[in-house]
Amino acid sequence: DDVLSKRTRNCRFLFENPANPSNVWACLRTIDSFGIQNIDLIVDSPRYQGKAALAQKRGMRTAMGSAQWLTLRNYASTKQAVEDLKSQGYRLYA
Repeated sequence: DDVLSKRTRNCRFLFENPANPSNVWACLRTIDSFGIQNIDLIVDSPRYQGKAALAQKRGMRTAMGSAQWLTLRNYASTKQAVEDLKSQGYRLYA
């Protein structure tokens, strides 16, 4: 609990429809190691079918050790994510 209370909430990472979902799970492990708490994802589910869905599931299993300590939020659209994050006072950089 002491370590979790020291995690930063001053910055967040937003992933938008990643071409390779496994890369996101690898990033989650790195983000966790830097003590960043909040991760936002925009995932268009129909894009992840067939091989992409299998890669996503494999990567998800690998990253679950880190993901359990992170706050993950899914958005249905980029517009929704941008509006929500800006309303919370975050600046977005690409």
